[in-house]
Amino acid sequence: MIGIAAILSIAAACTGDAADESAAGPTPAAAGSVAPEPMDESGGTDTEGTVAPLQTTEAPSSETTVVTTDAATAPPVEQTSGEVLASGTVPPPVAPPPVPGPTVTSEIDEPADFGTGIIAAVDEITAVEVEGRMPGERSGPGVMVSVRVENQSSASITLDFTTVDLIGLDGTSATPVEMDESIRLEGELEPGASAVGRYHYFIPVEQRASATITISYAAGVPTALFTGALPDA
Repeated sequence: MIGIAAILSIAAACTGDAADESAAGPTPAAAGSVAPEPMDESGGTDTEGTVAPLQTTEAPSSETTVVTTDAATAPPVEQTSGEVLASGTVPPPVAPPPVPGPTVTSEIDEPADFGTGIIAAVDEITAVEVEGRMPGERSGPGVMVSVRVENQSSASITLDFTTVDLIGLDGTSATPVEMDESIRLEGELEPGASAVGRYHYFIPVEQRASATITISYAAGVPTALFTGALPDA
């Protein structure tokens, strides 16, 4: 029989072995076994060796700007057409723009009858040098146009709304210039009386081969058109 002292000795030996194993730390994993993956703070699994994708932010290039335009709101593109004349070629005469309302036409040296008892005529055209002094006026070669209006009707008329225009060879109006010698047709014109007005225009010499002078004294009545050449000098 084993004595009590022997049993106590064996128990003490087992207790010492257990203490030695606890101090040595956890037992290494057996060969071929997979250790559990560590958990990150958020609870997910951080796989060792995995590289997170590199995120880059490219700054927009300042060299090129792309602008898109809605075709429905884009402004229309004007299309031009026509024959380009060779250098030095003189364009053919252009008809003056149409005058609204009825018109009466006459040669530049003949009177025109408005059909209302009022007669208009171009008395004189003189080549002059004009000097622009007001906004929009021009200085240089021009003409002075003297026009006369006669009242052969039985009632007086007003000349306050009289307009006199000069249209050159290219169909555009010459630039009016207010000179010291200029006289506008205005005021009342009694039956049997006549009035004279003098108008100055800046117009280049090359625009004088064929010109039109228009005279209108009131709305609703015909406009007189006088056509012919203007003096060069």
